[in-house]
Amino acid sequence: MARLTRRGFVMTSGAVAAAPLLTAVTARAQGPAAPDIGNLRLEKDVVFGKGGTKDMLLDVYQPPQGVTSKRMAIIHLFGGGFSGGNKNAGYIINDIKALAPKGYTNISANYRLQTQGSWPAQIHDVKAAIRWARANAGKLGVEANRIIVAGYSAGGMLSLLAAGTNGKPEFEGDLGTTGVSSDVNASIGVYPLASAQTAGGLFPQGQATPENIAAASPTTYISDSMPPAEYPATTIRFGSIPSLPALARVQRIAAFTS
Repeated sequence: MARLTRRGFVMTSGAVAAAPLLTAVTARAQGPAAPDIGNLRLEKDVVFGKGGTKDMLLDVYQPPQGVTSKRMAIIHLFGGGFSGGNKNAGYIINDIKALAPKGYTNISANYRLQTQGSWPAQIHDVKAAIRWARANAGKLGVEANRIIVAGYSAGGMLSLLAAGTNGKPEFEGDLGTTGVSSDVNASIGVYPLASAQTAGGLFPQGQATPENIAAASPTTYISDSMPPAEYPATTIRFGSIPSLPALARVQRIAAFTS
């Protein structure tokens, strides 16, 4: 069974990171438009769990017919400050359109906004999407140990948090597929929030306690004593990152560990 190499991950993360910049330029020039997925193969609104009474949905974008699959799944998490956004974000679709022709299977997943579920509902939803992808790896045509999470802004924080909490059952939740690992093999943060202290929309009034902020912050799970092998390959693109030294260390792991 093929494994995700560090070199392959860095190449993948470079492709993911380049597209949002192009998206922003196009949006300024042309204004908003309905996403066009071209010749990608789409399975839309797949239910991967239930958050309270809410169906949690994801979309699966397969490479165009005839493209050789890299047998790798990339789960995309939208931004919006935990107060808005969804899996249909145009910048995600544009990234997927750049990645799918290279052979990557892409999944765009919803997670609950702060008004739809209190922390830690958001990371529970992300873990459930990861478990769904792993449980359905055969159907998706990917390897179960080649699952990446790529997030943007608030979604980038959840991507980094998913990587930092591999193997931590207190972040699992119980929605959707259970009995399957939610570990990610790599993560990408595009303009990510590195600390929940900067994520004002994550907590309802009165719940932004030091304990909750620490638990929700990716930087909590990074330390100088952590062996590189214990943290998944991770890269950060373009963002202005709080706690830069700790996060830069993780990016160096992705870039320079063979």
